Amino acid sequence: MKYTFSKAQFEQRLRSGILTEEMIESQREGEEGQVLVEVDGGKLAAAISEKLLNFLAVEGRVSGEELLEEIKVNIQGDDLGGLIGSQGKTLLAFQQILSVMANKGAVVPKRVQLDAGDYWVHREEYLTSLARKVAQKAIREKREISLGPFAARERRIIHLALQGITDVYTESIGEEPQRFVVVKPSSAKSPR
Repeated sequence: MKYTFSKAQFEQRLRSGILTEEMIESQREGEEGQVLVEVDGGKLAAAISEKLLNFLAVEGRVSGEELLEEIKVNIQGDDLGGLIGSQGKTLLAFQQILSVMANKGAVVPKRVQLDAGDYWVHREEYLTSLARKVAQKAIREKREISLGPFAARERRIIHLALQGITDVYTESIGEEPQRFVVVKPSSAKSPR
């Protein structure tokens, strides 16, 4: 990822250990005291995560990977329940903070996806299975069925899980934080 920092911001990130020489792929002076830096976004996000975990007194091994359109960060450890929170809400909040911090100064910000203790891997499996069961029930009973409320990431998993099933379609309804996914049989589909 490419970042633009003032010299003071750049030096502060180096002093704090959030940015290290090993992360920097290229660096040059810009206009008006700016420093233009290209950094491995995965390593940067992992370093920020480690600082946040230390602040929260949570032990874990952090890895990060920068992909074309997103940055993935994974935390592994023995006691991550407090970091994950009820229904992953604490983990989502941590992800939002991490995203803001990792994208600060970024020329083109990237979405940050955070997982801890494979919570999202297991949650995705559960939601995909649930979505398929509900889809079959909606088809069999010829009626729409509501699921949720769910966070945006969870609703997206459900929508994608049912995308290839032609006998049903999905729709998100309601206002945050009470947004639901409605699974409807295709026979009930209204013309758009």
